Amino acid sequence: MHRRPPPTSVRSILALASIMLASCAHQRDPQAGMPHLLRFMPPADDAEVVYLTAAAEGRLVYEDQCFKLKVHGQPPRTIIWHSHFRGVDHNGTPGVVDGLTGTSARAGDRIRLGGGGVDAIGDNIEDRAHAERCGGPYISANTLIVPTR
Repeated sequence: MHRRPPPTSVRSILALASIMLASCAHQRDPQAGMPHLLRFMPPADDAEVVYLTAAAEGRLVYEDQCFKLKVHGQPPRTIIWHSHFRGVDHNGTPGVVDGLTGTSARAGDRIRLGGGGVDAIGDNIEDRAHAERCGGPYISANTLIVPTR
């Protein structure tokens, strides 16, 4: 029995799909150029979560792959972001965006953080070794407010 080849349109669609899959396999990691964020691990789905919202205001800086809050007259505090934040690149300037509100800030901006102080880092940090390299004092960031630029 002789088998007919698929119609030309089907072959074209299959060829296009295989090209698209191959191109996806060779793309670079989209997070490769993004600034590193120290983040708390996401809470368990069934966890009740309560956040403290003490505010701290200062300038956001990014040095040695660490976001820090600089407040006049105080040592810079390494920021540990809650899990809904992600690092972004603002045309070559490292920044951060709140995945819940869409609020974003870049290094150099004056910001206000809600969260509170962190006396010591624990096992609930995604990249604890990096947090230790950044060094304390630490501050927790659950909310981000950027006063008008």
